[in-house]
Amino acid sequence: MGFPRVVLTNQRFLIYVQDRYEWLSFWHSALQEYRQRGDFALEMLYPDCAPVLLRGPMVPWVSVALASCLGN
Repeated sequence: MGFPRVVLTNQRFLIYVQDRYEWLSFWHSALQEYRQRGDFALEMLYPDCAPVLLRGPMVPWVSVALASCLGN
């Protein structure tokens, strides 16, 4: 499957699903909880889907950026 494209904006995460040729939106306003899962993994819980797990060396940066987005 490889690494999907992930885009972080001040409003949402966009994750590209290559085999379906579409972008999925995960809005920060719907985020119920997020938590660290190991050094390079971030689990995000939304009310209307399975947990979203991001893994990789950019997760610490993404965690800080997400916290900044949620603080506004």
